[in-house]
Amino acid sequence: YYNNLGEALRDRGSLDAAITSFKKALLLKSDYPEAYKNMGSPFQSQGKLNEAISSYKKALQIKPGWAEVHCYLGRIYRVQGRIEEALACYRSAMEIYPEYVDACYDMGMALKENRRLDEAIGCFKKAIQIRPDLAEAYNSLGIVLREQGNLDGAIVHYQKALALAPD
Repeated sequence: YYNNLGEALRDRGSLDAAITSFKKALLLKSDYPEAYKNMGSPFQSQGKLNEAISSYKKALQIKPGWAEVHCYLGRIYRVQGRIEEALACYRSAMEIYPEYVDACYDMGMALKENRRLDEAIGCFKKAIQIRPDLAEAYNSLGIVLREQGNLDGAIVHYQKALALAPD
């Protein structure tokens, strides 16, 4: 119940109260991975990235095959500039769930930011293959193609992104 309350408090924006509720859930059941996972989000929103990392890692210690949490952890590492660690997390998520479009797309973004453009292209193409209506993937692919000087390819992908999300 404390975990559910924590989720509702987090969704309402009461982050400190949410964290307190998740901690109460963990006092009752210390091996409850959902509470650790859910506690990571408000820590992350508060900029307490080390606490968020710790929460996500504890969730993964209990439930190592949780692709979503690997992806969340990768996002924090990416924000911290720890690209290789982020990529390792995204790879883990995709090994667990090969069709996990968020991990594939996030990996592409990390690779793009690290100027590994050919690898980023592969990730964005795979994300599009998994979810053909993902406008962000078309746009990001267009950006990388433009950076490589492939203006015709970039235009095609920008147009696809705009067709899916004209706003």
